[in-house]
Amino acid sequence: MTTPFSGVFPAMTTPFREDRRIDHDQLAADAQRLEAAGVDGLVPVGSTGESATLTHDEHAQVVETVVDAVEDVPVIAGAGSNATHEAVSLAEDAETAGADAVLLISPYYNKPEAAGYLDHYRTIADAVDLPSIVYNVPRALAGTSPSTWSPNSPNTPPSRGTRPPAATSAASPR
Repeated sequence: MTTPFSGVFPAMTTPFREDRRIDHDQLAADAQRLEAAGVDGLVPVGSTGESATLTHDEHAQVVETVVDAVEDVPVIAGAGSNATHEAVSLAEDAETAGADAVLLISPYYNKPEAAGYLDHYRTIADAVDLPSIVYNVPRALAGTSPSTWSPNSPNTPPSRGTRPPAATSAASPR
């Protein structure tokens, strides 16, 4: 995709059936309903989409279902993990499924130093031929922030942009 991503890209929820399996029919219907409503793109398997509780295979299947369900909107697939190798694998799965970009969360549990975050982002970006977008969660970033990144700096991740947090998330206790 050569144009910048802009507009409304809702974070999708992941519907489940009563047997606790993903409801792929409902997921596809949700994606199609959102596309018909005029959204500019979709973001499956972010934190809103249960990404932290899905198996790797379920994660890949959600992305594939959403990509296959829509016709004219880009899909920015969540590909976040505390483990860089797992995030790389999720990004590769997203690329194989036909996603248009990946959304990268910062390692939120182990909280590396700034150089560790940058290495995490670069390793993922180097593994796929997709734009990457860093999900900016200020309380999860240790010693680095999109406000300190500048183009072409070795201290800046190879990212197409950042996804800002909700207006209240920086102040909300967890």
